[in-house]
Amino acid sequence: MSVVAYSDNVMPNAEFFAFASEARKKVRSEWKKDDAARLDAPLDLLLEILHAKYQGSVAALLDQAEQAGENIFFSASISETLSKWSELSRATLSKHASILKRVLAMLDYPVGFLDSLRMLPAKNQVHDKTLGK
Repeated sequence: MSVVAYSDNVMPNAEFFAFASEARKKVRSEWKKDDAARLDAPLDLLLEILHAKYQGSVAALLDQAEQAGENIFFSASISETLSKWSELSRATLSKHASILKRVLAMLDYPVGFLDSLRMLPAKNQVHDKTLGK
């Protein structure tokens, strides 16, 4: 299993390895093959967020999810971390975000927490339309 975070100083702990192993088992049995093959980057993203904001703990993330406004804080953490991956296209970031949301759905969050998350960083260009259309 390869879990390598974006920065070199982030190392997964035993709790994260256990979660990632269970997620991989579930994904292999339930998801389409293409989505299961793309699991590494979303897990790396989650590891980055856990390390930066939740002391590297999945349990701490779940505990904090009970607090009001935590969905906004978590959304900002996701956007901030995805913005570091600027070399990736917006479509790739969107795919990573959607797979991350499916991985997060495996955890026991409060009702409505996942639905309220905003995953992607803001676009640099406000109007993304071709002239004449």
